Amino acid sequence: MSEKSIIVNIDPYDNILWSDSNEYTKVMLENTFCNIARAGADTVFWRVTCIGKVFYWSNIEYRHDGGINKNAYKVKNFIEKYDPTELAVEYARKYNLNIYIWMTMYDDFYPGMTSRLIKEHPEFQWVDRSGDVYFKGVVNYCYPEVREYKLAMVKELVNYEADGFYLSMRSHAPHLNVYDIEDMFGYNKPIVEEYEKRYGINILKYNSVKTYRKNKVTWIEYIDDGFDKELWHRLKGEYHTMFIKDVRKVTKEKGQKLIVHVAGDYNGIYPLGQTNKKSARFYTDYRNWVREDVVDGILYIPPVPQTDSKGQPTTWGNEEYDLTQELEYMRYYREAIKDKAKLYMWHHVNVKYNRWDCINTIAREVFEKDQSNLIDGIVLHEAATFEYGRR
Repeated sequence: MSEKSIIVNIDPYDNILWSDSNEYTKVMLENTFCNIARAGADTVFWRVTCIGKVFYWSNIEYRHDGGINKNAYKVKNFIEKYDPTELAVEYARKYNLNIYIWMTMYDDFYPGMTSRLIKEHPEFQWVDRSGDVYFKGVVNYCYPEVREYKLAMVKELVNYEADGFYLSMRSHAPHLNVYDIEDMFGYNKPIVEEYEKRYGINILKYNSVKTYRKNKVTWIEYIDDGFDKELWHRLKGEYHTMFIKDVRKVTKEKGQKLIVHVAGDYNGIYPLGQTNKKSARFYTDYRNWVREDVVDGILYIPPVPQTDSKGQPTTWGNEEYDLTQELEYMRYYREAIKDKAKLYMWHHVNVKYNRWDCINTIAREVFEKDQSNLIDGIVLHEAATFEYGRR
């Protein structure tokens, strides 16, 4: 295995909001790139989509204005003056860093920051069996209109001439979703119709309904004769794969790499977002992505953070954090994809690592523990933690 990559995530929203200055400047952004390079990293993932709006001068989606945060004006002022993504590519080149455009697939809503797509077409979100309750902010790629809209954004973004694209399933939406009924969402019309066409079963049908109250929320449970959930998950996953294949065609024409996020159980059925809620799941067919040369790499992110003895989320740097557990997940992925694609591992950075030189320290420790050479690199989340000591 060749030399391993050290990748640092830059979420400009966090960098701008957390800065001590009343005004965020080009110099401050350039210093971030400079410090990442000096610390020994070779690549950055530059986030362009965040909870509904975008960090580039898009003609399609709303530009970021900071939303309801008290420091929102700093975000709005910066993006009105500069195209952040244009600057990011410029600084990456200046400091010899590879740069990947980081685009989220399922993160279109937060209070005050709804995407144009969701605002104009709320019906494109994942929906429950009743057809009345939406998983807010989570679009469903079963709609051709959603795939076309998001692909148009990709076509804008490849023109920045970055080195590649990173498609993420991470989302803030699950944290706003009060429901944790397993497989509650995913009954959108195209899915229902295709399932019935293939298997002769209308998955909307049920025999009775049971309601109950929990945590001040009314829960609805549909009682039916059952249908094959595995076939349903795989069908939902087909639409996810359709979009990834569409993106691959566009990035390949530009000579840009494609890395895609996977998370959780290695069999490929995942909850959306970093949460243990399993109310919206689908099959991610990463084995075939690799086999068919759809992706150049996959990035594993634990679907749920490890917790310490007090039940609190724990990260690398906490004495209770078990890196061996994460590496065992990586072993499953490595055995599945062999050496046909790169394999990367994500790490949330503990706030005690609040210096730039910690980038190399963390990477070195992880690589030393990876005795089996399972991973091709580590992705550290995020730059703002090293810079400001926050997460």
